[in-house]
Amino acid sequence: MPTIQKGVVYYNYSVPGGTTFGTIDKAGKKTRLGEATEDQAKQMFFSIPEEEQL
Repeated sequence: MPTIQKGVVYYNYSVPGGTTFGTIDKAGKKTRLGEATEDQAKQMFFSIPEEEQL
């Protein structure tokens, strides 16, 4: 199992539709931050403000 040094951002793509995203901290705690807009979901990967804090 990999060790998370600071934290990571995750994207959860669901078919048919619905993309959620969030962070996982170095202790492994998952925090869902929200659901992507239609435009964000089309980009596959997009910036989320909380990513800058990691």
